[in-house]
Amino acid sequence: MDRYIIRKDDLNRWVEALARTQEVIAPTRVEKEIFFAPVQTGIDLNLLSGTAVLPYLPAKDLVLPHSENLFKFTKKGGDYEITVPEDKKTTVVLGIRSCDTSGIFWLDKFYQENFSDCYYWQRRNNLTLVTMACNQPAKNCFCVCCEGGPFLDSEQGEFDIQLVDLPDSYLVECKSSKGKALIEANSKLFAKADPSAVKTREVLEDKSRKSFPPDPTSYMSAAIRRITSNAVTPETWTELGEKCFDCGGCAFVCPCCSCFGVGYLNEGEQGCHYRFWDSCDYSGFTREVSGHNPRGEKGERFKRRFFHKLSYQYLKRDGRIGCVGCGRCITACPGEVGMPSVVERLRK
Repeated sequence: MDRYIIRKDDLNRWVEALARTQEVIAPTRVEKEIFFAPVQTGIDLNLLSGTAVLPYLPAKDLVLPHSENLFKFTKKGGDYEITVPEDKKTTVVLGIRSCDTSGIFWLDKFYQENFSDCYYWQRRNNLTLVTMACNQPAKNCFCVCCEGGPFLDSEQGEFDIQLVDLPDSYLVECKSSKGKALIEANSKLFAKADPSAVKTREVLEDKSRKSFPPDPTSYMSAAIRRITSNAVTPETWTELGEKCFDCGGCAFVCPCCSCFGVGYLNEGEQGCHYRFWDSCDYSGFTREVSGHNPRGEKGERFKRRFFHKLSYQYLKRDGRIGCVGCGRCITACPGEVGMPSVVERLRK
């Protein structure tokens, strides 16, 4: 892995250079909220500081849009002409936090190892992630419990480039050929990192990890054991399910949730098939054509959601639990049954 230094004064010069040849996405403040949005210059460095600032929605819509056409069809004579959309633009996401980066790599496994989704990979192969490490986590963060941050491991972690906020510069850790291409194309802005910068990085990561509650690695393990061994009573799932509003908010803000539905539109002799974000919280998600619903009760749907995220069966298959500890579910859930509160209840 290669390490460089870029001065903070040069970061916007880098953004301008990147934006000449590809789309650049970065955290952007829109009134009181923060979203990922296209930028060309003038990126807000306060949103790329060591203090964790998360956009309200994760970056997963860059690889899995809220809705997308799968194909369009037009009737011509006695036959149909099928048109499949193509998206060949290259995109750099600058300032994505460790948890969101981990979420996209989790989606990679889902959309490659279970089945290869051509629509997903068309966008993913053209996406480069420039991750921002968190020297100071936000109040709802629990990424250290889920191996989702606050820093991505420089030897084993998955990222293209990781930025670490130093006093007057960023340490730039480059792990992939995509990341290396971004640096080589603008090499004058970068200098080789000296050992003191690497030492500062190690001190910052250690301090960040220690800012979480004690014994964080055991935070999820008890819940994983109880779910896997079917030791959680039906009454507990019913109790938790009754607090759920069936709004789907937790699924839509979760970097790891991958549920989608498929729809069909037809007008005259043309139409399309499309897919859209869906949620296993919804009562209609598992409803069959006959009208029968195997998970008609809220408690059963709630159980299934957390079984998928925390059971050892899926942990073994996917290589990690289906949570990166971003804390968005805490913010989004009106019933206060986000991941931390559910795990705490299951541990009891």
